[in-house]
Amino acid sequence: MVSEDTSIYQVFVRNFTEQGTLAAATERLHGIKSLGFDWVYLTPVQPIGQAGRKGSYGSPYAIADYRSINSDLGTMEDFVAFVTEAHRCGLKVMLDVVYNHTSPDSVLAREHPEWFLHDEHGALSRKCADWSDVVDLDYGSSPQLWLELMDTLVMWRDLGVDGFRCDVATLVPVDFWHQARERTNRRDPATKQDSYPLVWLAESTHPHFLKSIRDAGYGAWSEPELHTAAFDLSYDYDGWEKLEAVWKGERSARLYLEYLFVQETIYPKGSRKIRFLENHDQERAASRFTSPSLLKAWTVLSQFVPGVTFAYMGEEYGMAHRPSLFDKDPVDWRGGDPSFFSFFRDCLAGTRAAKRCAPFFAWRDLGGDCFLLERFGSPPQLTGVASELPPALTLQASASNLQAPVSNSASPSAKPYAWALVNLSPRPAVAVRPAATGAAVHANVAIRPGAAARADVDGHLNAAARAGAATPTAPYVDLPETIEGYDFVSHKKVALRGRIQVPDEPLLVLRDLEDTL
Repeated sequence: MVSEDTSIYQVFVRNFTEQGTLAAATERLHGIKSLGFDWVYLTPVQPIGQAGRKGSYGSPYAIADYRSINSDLGTMEDFVAFVTEAHRCGLKVMLDVVYNHTSPDSVLAREHPEWFLHDEHGALSRKCADWSDVVDLDYGSSPQLWLELMDTLVMWRDLGVDGFRCDVATLVPVDFWHQARERTNRRDPATKQDSYPLVWLAESTHPHFLKSIRDAGYGAWSEPELHTAAFDLSYDYDGWEKLEAVWKGERSARLYLEYLFVQETIYPKGSRKIRFLENHDQERAASRFTSPSLLKAWTVLSQFVPGVTFAYMGEEYGMAHRPSLFDKDPVDWRGGDPSFFSFFRDCLAGTRAAKRCAPFFAWRDLGGDCFLLERFGSPPQLTGVASELPPALTLQASASNLQAPVSNSASPSAKPYAWALVNLSPRPAVAVRPAATGAAVHANVAIRPGAAARADVDGHLNAAARAGAATPTAPYVDLPETIEGYDFVSHKKVALRGRIQVPDEPLLVLRDLEDTL
């Protein structure tokens, strides 16, 4: 079982550095480790097909040859050197596996066209029409296809890879994944131990996408099915659908927090979700949350809730621009926000420590988009919905006199070990003056003219923010318990009790863990 305090950092080699090579990426591995991560995940590093290519460089997910390295990125020797240096730094390496499809001109498509889906005219085909740069493998075509793909996994394992992130794993039969894991990890059926304890991460899909594929007559497998068959970790795309409704202002964050309990109960025991705010397929968090304090609040929440923290290159600097998947578009590290970097590093240290010492999670709805997240060393006494604790408080906002429900339920028997107090109420976009000549623009707060109108179109801000509402007056809450310890956001010891004003910035407080940093 993967420990909950595991953390994964995604690198898209082409756009990670100006050089866009494995050698240049190798030089930055120590920085990833010092930030607090213990895994580095590489988007595909194999050659990209020419047929149907999107953009100038093509998508790394349109692979032409599963068993070689894209010459634009370097050589196989460079890859081995990357893995060796990662291990020396104390990092493990996860490699992207793209087994739903290949490029139309791939080695497999040329040598074994019978292993692919075909349309009514006999041409190579795909399940998703808009994925025009790939063709899909047909897992019912031949057992030799399965053996070829599994042998390829063994090859990468023997080169030092520690785990696999499996692209759109939902669209590949779970029976294949089960056999692939047994063979690659070399599991002993008698002892049930792995000779090679590789970690497997499934890129699952939005539930609506899964259903559309099934409705079209194709196989598609849910996260519980994927975990049962082979996977240690899966993407939080079932929860992401809930988050999208929250971020559009259609629902309260309660919707997502309540769904965490559903995940805990319908997934096999020991399954982990990766929690992320962005990746190469999703918009940057800093472009979604145009208020710095709101970006920090969601960062704390994402890292504090049950699951494994996952970050995309540049997220730690509050980068607002997402690099193109199809072109050369390197991260502008000079345009990052050093203050957000410090916050992100300390937040990751605090949340990882909280998960190590306090594995049980609960939350309280304080009303007004304010939530108190808590972690315990032993199971708390839960009442109410899902993993929700009784509010046991009254909320007062100066503008509305809003009252939160008061519960007479008994307080939890266990004392919290860590708290995260987050204010998720909308803030208007922050406009800043243009940076002076030669100065770096902090990407998480630099808003272009008209950005608020663009956010309205994109649906990233909720109704109050879209309407240009003034910053809400922070509510006062009566804390149900004393919060005392070290705050990883303000870098101070705090002791909060009774009635407090909910701060604009999040709190991340750990009891008796001041020496974690």
